[in-house]
Amino acid sequence: MKKIFGLAAISFLLCAFAFDYNSNTFYQYECVEVEITSKVKMWSPKKGVKYKFNDALKNAVELILFEGINGEKCTKQSPLLSSTDSKDKFKNIEETFFSKNGEFSKFANLVSKETENRGVKKDAMIPVYVISISTQELENYLKEKEIIKPLNKGF
Repeated sequence: MKKIFGLAAISFLLCAFAFDYNSNTFYQYECVEVEITSKVKMWSPKKGVKYKFNDALKNAVELILFEGINGEKCTKQSPLLSSTDSKDKFKNIEETFFSKNGEFSKFANLVSKETENRGVKKDAMIPVYVISISTQELENYLKEKEIIKPLNKGF
């Protein structure tokens, strides 16, 4: 019984956290909707109140690029960078893309900012950002930069 509970707890934690590739910190997300744009709630129990708006924008774009989206309220969306080749090509522009004034900010917008208790500490309120990501525009950008191939091109 203890083993089953332990395995369930570990599985939950692995599913609940998404890894932030650039800053070596953890953030969490909840899918709000996937339509023309993707909307996600972003927060960081590790950073708590120090989790800033720009971090949430960056993390939301990273989520779309590297992890994809899945959730109760959303249909599964695969990551845009799903192949080793596309990830390798993206590495060539990653630093400038995610820089302070980088192009990542063109694809993500703040919808709202909330303050919620997300289980960090009892009565601890942390910022939770609802971010809208222009997934189609981001995908078109990656095609234009020849990081990913359009479906109508040969493999």
